[in-house]
Amino acid sequence: DGLRAQAQAPQVPWTFNTGKAIRPAAVLPVTSEAAAQQALAQARAAGQGFAVRSGGHCFEGLSQHAAMVLNLGPLNHLAWDGPDHLRAGPGATIGAVNQMTGPQGRVLPAGFCQGVALGGHISGGGIGLLARAYGLACDHMEAARVVLADGRAVTASASAHPDLFWALRGGGAGSFGLVTEYRLRLRPLARARLIEFLWRGTPDEMARLAALWQERAARLPRALGAGMVLSARRPDLVQAQALLYSTADDSVAIPAARALFDIAPVFTDPSVTIQPIHDVADQIWPRSYNPSQDTKLGSSLQRRASSA
Repeated sequence: DGLRAQAQAPQVPWTFNTGKAIRPAAVLPVTSEAAAQQALAQARAAGQGFAVRSGGHCFEGLSQHAAMVLNLGPLNHLAWDGPDHLRAGPGATIGAVNQMTGPQGRVLPAGFCQGVALGGHISGGGIGLLARAYGLACDHMEAARVVLADGRAVTASASAHPDLFWALRGGGAGSFGLVTEYRLRLRPLARARLIEFLWRGTPDEMARLAALWQERAARLPRALGAGMVLSARRPDLVQAQALLYSTADDSVAIPAARALFDIAPVFTDPSVTIQPIHDVADQIWPRSYNPSQDTKLGSSLQRRASSA
């Protein structure tokens, strides 16, 4: 059911870094739990390695393999399971979730790259701008339907297969089975505030600004998330683009914004957006935006601020 590998021409799964693109010998599209079982059986019978792909981008290209890719992208269904829960396939994108939940005043705390699919995102933890207020996307997974290596399909939750449930929340995509559906808890959030800053200066000036930004951002109220992107415009000119993302009202957001605004003279006046969560998400990262370039990117978590 849903397995059409022989009829499907080999294709290059989308990857952020085009320099790491791999053309697999076979792509097995998975459209159901039964198809996931069949695809896994075929992969085991072939005796070769394979990768699991849900969709979107992976900086390291880990959702690719030269021999075989199990493509869970077609499992992109979304359905309400009560007012505060969703049932979602691993191929559903963060943007699709935002569009479904935002008009209802709900949000799944997740990343801001809306083209990324839930399968890879949740299995890697799911950090985003709402993490300080609500935690990670994986913290909101209450159950998962999983096809195991031996072909069995089980439901993992805090009470059933708890070790597997623990591992699926940040332990790595495809490492413990093929997730075919999540049950996700949502948070109430009708509107969010997005405040954007822009500075420009010499490398030394922007290094000092970034150090001060890190110091103050760490002391922000938990309802606010902050981020900064530094980019070189010329050898002598660096741009710092920063944003403040707030789930709080103005009595909390405005004093915090003023504290960050004062760290240096801005290049342009800060912009302020107060909109429903799905509209704010589209402003940060439009759902149609899928960058692809020959670039090496990485990310890390730090226990302390970087020095100037």
